Amino acid sequence: MSHYNKLNIKSIESRIEGYIDTKNNGIVEVVKPIDDISILVELKSYISRKYVERTIIYDAELKFINEDINPILDFSGIVFKRKVSFSSCRFKRNIWFNECKFQSEVDFSHAKFDGKVRFHFSVFEKTVNFKNSSFKDLVDFYEAKFYATQRFWSTDFLKVAIFSNATFFKQVLFLHNKISSSETYISFEETKFEQSLDISRSNFHSKIQFWKCKIKNVIPNEVWLYAKNSLLKVEIEPGSVSAP
Repeated sequence: MSHYNKLNIKSIESRIEGYIDTKNNGIVEVVKPIDDISILVELKSYISRKYVERTIIYDAELKFINEDINPILDFSGIVFKRKVSFSSCRFKRNIWFNECKFQSEVDFSHAKFDGKVRFHFSVFEKTVNFKNSSFKDLVDFYEAKFYATQRFWSTDFLKVAIFSNATFFKQVLFLHNKISSSETYISFEETKFEQSLDISRSNFHSKIQFWKCKIKNVIPNEVWLYAKNSLLKVEIEPGSVSAP
């Protein structure tokens, strides 16, 4: 390794170490807000290299507003204790939030996602704000858990949206969504809706799948009528629907 590279790594380490606390065994805490994308990109990679098998807790507000974000971001496995906000940001490449736990508010309002977005096995303890956000490629909530009322208000799904095996413990509403009639595919395969699902104003005139769903209350009641000929499969567990 060249002398220059060694100095560069030392510089990165010194910058990141100023943001983290490693006093608790098995835990790395981010204790200072980060407002520099370059540090944010290095953070997870650096912690994973140096503090193997430790839980990463982000105990500071994460806030970026109206920024173009070019690098691939990987937040997988992080526990976010405070508010996470990427309002009006544009993500030009892929972003991963797999196995994350969001314990406070999450704000993706007016955000644009050009690449793939994954929230596999993530937990949202409070409502996530996706108002006026746009997903141009895959957005994947496989086995995610939503504990608060969740609205997808004017959220655009322009390619593939996966909610398979996800669980919504409160009401779920899809309102005024923009889709691509030729490319959009939405899957709710084996999704659990513990209170109600409202797609009456969703504009889901696209390929949509509700295979083996558990839904307590469906709005509208006649899901197959609303989705017209684009509904690929519908199988709702017997006795799980109690529409008014």
